[in-house]
Amino acid sequence: MAVIKDYTDADGVKHRVLVPNEDSIVEEGVPISLDIRQLYSHMPPEFVAKLTEALWSRGLIEPADYFKPGAHELTRDAILDMVRFDALSIISLARSMKEQE
Repeated sequence: MAVIKDYTDADGVKHRVLVPNEDSIVEEGVPISLDIRQLYSHMPPEFVAKLTEALWSRGLIEPADYFKPGAHELTRDAILDMVRFDALSIISLARSMKEQE
């Protein structure tokens, strides 16, 4: 009987796959989670991993999840969390550079 399994790849990106049984190799499973790497191939793997985690934490895992009521807002919130984190990092960097003057 087929089994749904979650795993994290070498880049730290989460995946959900369908495998034939519990003992199957997850990397060879049929992908059922939305892989956002095709949209963010220009970004570092760490960014993709963090954004994937933010989406998964909001229940946005499989393509069908993005068509549920409220998914648009959840997607926006996940992306804003990433931007907010980057904005805080930029501010911290600017502060440290100003202190070095």
